[in-house]
Amino acid sequence: MMKGLTSFEDITSEIEDKQHRMNTCTISGAEEREIVRDLAKLKASLPQAKQLVDITPKMKELKTQKNALFGELKAKRPLIDAKSKEIDKMKAEQDKNRNEQSD
Repeated sequence: MMKGLTSFEDITSEIEDKQHRMNTCTISGAEEREIVRDLAKLKASLPQAKQLVDITPKMKELKTQKNALFGELKAKRPLIDAKSKEIDKMKAEQDKNRNEQSD
C-alpha cells in the first residue's frame, strides 16, 4: 500500500482522484507517467487492503476473546497459587517422611 493510505476507502478514493485528474486536467507527459505508475501501485494494493478490511472484525473478536480469557485466568490465579502452595506443602511432608524412614 502507498504511504498515508491505510484503508480500502482511502485507496479507492485516491484512484478515483487520480483518474479524474488524468481525464480532466492538462498535464505534462512526466506527470501523466507518474500518475499511471501511482494508479498501478494503488490498484495492486487493493486486494491487500480488501483482505485487511475482511480480517479486521475477526481480529477484534479474537482480541475480545483473549481479554476475556485473560480476565478468567486472572480471577483464578489466587486459587492456582493456593493449590500450588498446598502441593508444595504435601511434597515437603512426603520428603520429610522419606527421610525419617531412611534413618
